[in-house]
Amino acid sequence: MKCPSCGCENREGAKFCGECATPLAEALGCPKCGTANPKGRRFCDSCGHRIAEAVNLPAPPPILPMLAKRVGTLPDGTSVLVQRELGVSMTDVPYRGTALVVNDLLGGQVDLAMDFMPSYVPLVREGKVRALAVTTGKRSSDLPDVNTVQDAGFPGFEATAWYALAAPAGTPSEIIDKLNAATNAFLKSPKGQETLANLSMQAVGGSPADLKAFIASELQKWGPVVKEANIAM
Repeated sequence: MKCPSCGCENREGAKFCGECATPLAEALGCPKCGTANPKGRRFCDSCGHRIAEAVNLPAPPPILPMLAKRVGTLPDGTSVLVQRELGVSMTDVPYRGTALVVNDLLGGQVDLAMDFMPSYVPLVREGKVRALAVTTGKRSSDLPDVNTVQDAGFPGFEATAWYALAAPAGTPSEIIDKLNAATNAFLKSPKGQETLANLSMQAVGGSPADLKAFIASELQKWGPVVKEANIAM
């Protein structure tokens, strides 16, 4: 599909490409989490609670921990970023979907998983998997006892899946302002809060300028990670 504004080939199938979009507001944030099988071969009951100890293996370890990730997705990039920040190396095991990751994590075929958090909340609450840390800057209300990666001793670390609203280039500023106000109002409303809580999502909100600055910072953070790991989208 070609972008009607600039004519580029838009592989994502959206009505316009990212270069021709006018930021409206960052709407939602979705945490990711690192999880482990509590009965797995690599982790005892105590260190399985803490990501800092879980990755602090003897050098060289007898078996590198096997980390499940979804190829070409944000969890893929996050697993690279985690390993780089923590100074560890793991055996990456690529998967095409969360269901396959969960199946092998529960079965002990992989030691760790890095994925979007909502799918793992019920498993953590039931004690079937152990959450080592969440990747957001603050703890999740769904798993309030689980540390962030920052809490585990790695200041500044944050990797959040986010969803934002944008309009085609040239949209009048009064329409941008009206849509931004409506978005922020919904995110702050009781209905909006309840809806997001049921999805294990976090409301963000803010101004168009906030979103523009955030996108720039995300490109700066993830660009080197994608190139370093040769991640194909």
